[in-house]
Amino acid sequence: MLNGFAMPATHLLADSRRRVAAVKALNIFNEDNFYAEVYQPILTALGIDKQEMRNRAASRKSIVTP
Repeated sequence: MLNGFAMPATHLLADSRRRVAAVKALNIFNEDNFYAEVYQPILTALGIDKQEMRNRAASRKSIVTP
């Protein structure tokens, strides 16, 4: 999901194209922001490195809790 995320239902908002264009133009949110502020912190919190995300056949990790 992280590799292909897009905001859902933006097309349902009034003036959605204009809003998306404004967000991009103002650099409020872009791919660099997503990577640095969302994607990388999630990977770090889960103890996963970038290379694992590239391997589609990676072994699954699970945390066993009592």
